[in-house]
Amino acid sequence: MSASLSKAEVKKLVLEEIENYRREGIRFAIAGNAGYGKTSTLNVLFDVEMKTDPTQTATHEVHEISMLIQNVKGIEVSNTQIHDVNLTVFDLPGLGAGDNKNQVAEEYFQIYTKLLPQVDVVLWVLRADVRAFELEITYLSRLLKIAPALRSRIIVGVNFIDSIAPQDWDRMINNPSEEQLSNLENFMLRVDELIHKQCDLSTNITVPYSAKYAWGLETLFHRLVDATPVGKKWVFADLKPDYREAFLKRVHPKFREQVAKEYSPV
Repeated sequence: MSASLSKAEVKKLVLEEIENYRREGIRFAIAGNAGYGKTSTLNVLFDVEMKTDPTQTATHEVHEISMLIQNVKGIEVSNTQIHDVNLTVFDLPGLGAGDNKNQVAEEYFQIYTKLLPQVDVVLWVLRADVRAFELEITYLSRLLKIAPALRSRIIVGVNFIDSIAPQDWDRMINNPSEEQLSNLENFMLRVDELIHKQCDLSTNITVPYSAKYAWGLETLFHRLVDATPVGKKWVFADLKPDYREAFLKRVHPKFREQVAKEYSPV
């Protein structure tokens, strides 16, 4: 049996691992069907300006955005200060192609199979106003057969909750109606049954949000962090994104001051 490592040797191994993580950075990917708001999600979540077009699906290739997570508080691991770390986000093309969005875009799927196994976390986007999950189940099942390790890296985001029946989002205070919340709860149960269980996703994380109305973004971001590999979570220890301003911009000016007082991230 080999002798126990000395403190100096343990520290050396830890620092080597940290340096590997720092060099690799964190890699997120946003995936899913065409027209589900993947690029809009990326824009509002990371405060960037990727091209979007409401009349057509704009992403036809992988778009890559890199940003720096700054260690502004001087976080230390094993008494050694950590340098800034790169965060790379990949915006993948939608898997539905052409006029018929139920048509499998095989060339795009091949991009998924090559790129997604290399990322740390995948946000798979659904639409709250689309009840059919056949495409998602098909894509995910095929993908997980090729790259089973992705089961622990995929979380499901439900965008367009503002469009869920009866489509009576309260624009005055920028919140879903009670009936929408009730219908959303039922939708989430279906996602759990048909996506998580049928595709055997071990994360079992589904996050409702609205990119259009900047609703639910804090929860979405923190769930992405939660799904990040344990060895890389320290990167986000000092990162507290603030979506308050984006949310309040969507509140009617008459109610903005009162809503600001009661604002609680969801």
